[in-house]
Amino acid sequence: MPSAGRLTPSTIQTLGIIAGRGRLPELLIEQCDALGITPFIIALRGQTDPALYHGRAHIIVRVGAAGEMIKALRAQKIKDLVMIGAVHRPSLFDLRPDMYAARFLTGISFSAVGDDGLLRAIRNHLEKKEGIIIHGVQHFIPNIIMPEGLIGGPAPAGLLLDDIAMGVSASQALGHADKGQSVLVCNGRVIGEEGPKGTDALIRDKGAEGAILIKTCKPQQDRDIDLPTIGPDTVRLCAQMRCAGIALQAGAAFLVDRDEVKALADQHGIFVVGIKVDERSAG
Repeated sequence: MPSAGRLTPSTIQTLGIIAGRGRLPELLIEQCDALGITPFIIALRGQTDPALYHGRAHIIVRVGAAGEMIKALRAQKIKDLVMIGAVHRPSLFDLRPDMYAARFLTGISFSAVGDDGLLRAIRNHLEKKEGIIIHGVQHFIPNIIMPEGLIGGPAPAGLLLDDIAMGVSASQALGHADKGQSVLVCNGRVIGEEGPKGTDALIRDKGAEGAILIKTCKPQQDRDIDLPTIGPDTVRLCAQMRCAGIALQAGAAFLVDRDEVKALADQHGIFVVGIKVDERSAG
């Protein structure tokens, strides 16, 4: 639910959307249309699918051009913003900070923070300095949150449950260190951890027959930004690598296109399950 004192979707007329890759930005825009909200799309050059913003109010900026983004939000009088979608590592040219971004990065000791710390600093700056409220996409699409229990495929049992428990601990430790959200476990050991290239790269590089992908929310993570996500493509990739299943944190992660995920899990015999996580034990 939205934080106390925050606007709800029913009170928002125009929503700024910093859109990366994947289905989530598309689903959010569809929901904006259904709710009567006008989306203003900030497309990231080389990242955002042009079909997403074709025929809609938008600007196209490189990742490092924060000043251009802020200028556009001010011009549109936008005070509500969602940051959603995967962002692949940009080129050095696109990453190059403009003056606005450079001043911000200098003020937070950029070299000393990880991904989660940077995102929280960005939110704090936008809300305190620019009066722009950051919303989580789940406030607009509530049924996107991963539920607890089996989504599709055969229910895990026996040693698979032991591997899931091990993977949860490893994933939470990785997240506590602000290094990633996902791990692969197989036969009682961790065989891979997510790095800067993301979950798909982890599956491609380390996926193996019988392995389980475990993806949980970082214990310290801002729940309105960058929650763990899986969708049909995740299931397809795990099937390609002959993995046994996927365990995603219930209540703190996104499940995209649930019906398709279930159908693919059933088809390939891969379990997809939502699991509760005690984050107090992390670290």
